[in-house]
Amino acid sequence: MSSRQNRFGAIWLGVLALASLPGCLFGGSGAQFASATEGIRLANDAFDAGRFEEADDYYDAMQSRYPEVFPDEVLFKRARSNYQLECYSDAFALYDQLVDEYFSTPYANQIIEDEFRIGQMYLNGEILWLGI
Repeated sequence: MSSRQNRFGAIWLGVLALASLPGCLFGGSGAQFASATEGIRLANDAFDAGRFEEADDYYDAMQSRYPEVFPDEVLFKRARSNYQLECYSDAFALYDQLVDEYFSTPYANQIIEDEFRIGQMYLNGEILWLGI
């Protein structure tokens, strides 16, 4: 087998591995709720119970349907959900969006800590690709 075929095979295995991660890359929001109040309650309940993939679905739906309702909380908890699911590139991108859009967010200290940890994992070789 040629070197080129080996590289293609390795890339394909990497894509399959990324696709198999929970909530990463291929998530879609099928979250159902009747109002912003119900949506944030369901999202926070899932987040607090450690059901981070479900929480991310609700927060994603909240961000799409009600972008003006708790926008920094929704972005932060989407990022934290992705962090907990080990979807670090998604978490990093959401943290960056949060800082860009809501510079004075009360979540700044946690964002700095999480982004620092993600950077450390990348530098230590624990994360091979951040996609940023």
